[in-house]
Amino acid sequence: LNEEGSSLICLGGGSLSQEVLNFIGNSKDIKLVWLKTDFETCWGRIKNSTERPLVKKGKEALMTLLKEREDLYRRANKIINLEEQSLISRFEELDDECKIKA
Repeated sequence: LNEEGSSLICLGGGSLSQEVLNFIGNSKDIKLVWLKTDFETCWGRIKNSTERPLVKKGKEALMTLLKEREDLYRRANKIINLEEQSLISRFEELDDECKIKA
């Protein structure tokens, strides 16, 4: 994050914390985008993963965790609801809106 120029950093939902939000909030060069997807779609993508420790806790535990973290996600600079529109249809708009100005 100390490099000059624009960067796109993709994090999973488990990476977002109050500490990360505080860091982002203090930076004019970082924008947070939430690619909002419904829980069932997310669960369907990860439920058979053996590389995700939280999956072992089960569907209900992850649903609870999502509910606990939603307030953090809502603080994003931009929210793209993928239930209503595809990411591809919004990519150029997202690129224009979230460019990091030097």
